[in-house]
Amino acid sequence: MVHLAKIALEKYFLMKMKRGVSEPFFEKAILEAMGIGKREQAG
Repeated sequence: MVHLAKIALEKYFLMKMKRGVSEPFFEKAILEAMGIGKREQAG
């Protein structure tokens, strides 16, 4: 089970890199729902 989860996670991140999407909307929505936001970049 853990092995399959690892493969799925790797495929997900590779797909994100190929598409050039740094933050899909569902990731942002989940993080906002948990009260987690991005830090502002200095400069």
